[in-house]
Amino acid sequence: SMAIGATMDAQVAYEQFDIMAREISALGFNMDLGPAVDTLLTTWNGNLNTRTFGPDPELNSALGVAAVTALQMQLVMAVGKHFPGDGIFAGNTHLEHIYIDKDKAFLEAHGLKPFRAAVEAGVDGIMTIPAAYTAYDPDRSAITSRAINVGLLREEIGFQGLIVTDSLDMAGATIGLKKDELPGMEALKAGADILLNCDMPAAHVEELVARIKKELADGTYPEVEFEESTKRILRMKMKYCLFESPVSPGPEEVLELALPEDKSLSRSHADKAIVLLHDNGELPLTGKKVLYV
Repeated sequence: SMAIGATMDAQVAYEQFDIMAREISALGFNMDLGPAVDTLLTTWNGNLNTRTFGPDPELNSALGVAAVTALQMQLVMAVGKHFPGDGIFAGNTHLEHIYIDKDKAFLEAHGLKPFRAAVEAGVDGIMTIPAAYTAYDPDRSAITSRAINVGLLREEIGFQGLIVTDSLDMAGATIGLKKDELPGMEALKAGADILLNCDMPAAHVEELVARIKKELADGTYPEVEFEESTKRILRMKMKYCLFESPVSPGPEEVLELALPEDKSLSRSHADKAIVLLHDNGELPLTGKKVLYV
């Protein structure tokens, strides 16, 4: 994504994500946990590196909209991440508890702008991040914060698609939780629709399922919210034709991988991504004698 950002060209973003969408669709995938539309303001962030477009929220908005449009035009659901904005802090949410103390004005200008643009463009998924944004919720990470999931994302921004958590095995997912509170359960009660866990033992899955059943039974997790979330998921399945289309790709689809014209286009994008960061006065080299050693 950083290479796409270096081109500063929304058409490049659209074309590259169109290639990606066609190829992952041919492999049987119907959702992409991307694009990352975070505004990267510090190189000390341990999460993003080259995964986002760069430090300019306006450019990130334009490139993010292009990426979302390209993915969803090919019936691959886009999931903008990491709401309400990674990249504006140092540290690594996989390994530590991160608290962002920026005020709402700063978060609006730098973190939220690309997400608002993506929502306006019709993105169908948003992924939340396991970091705490004290301006919205001083106690919990975005993953388990109802103030962020419902108050900010649903009610203020108007997002009606699927809220997907970042991986629940990340350290930040437990911010503000008591020892007997499960991040997955708390995320559902905060408004999440889909729980992501990259490395969850079967016993923990069974524990979470049992907890969901228990809290539905005793009303701690309102059944009406569970039903609304289920309906949102089913609507997306219908929108992306998942009840009609086979999950496994056929031989015809696999033949669509690595098409020569796509390789050529990607190479042209890579060439365009080469940018000059520093010049001590030696460039351009035209008309100069150059010694190669």
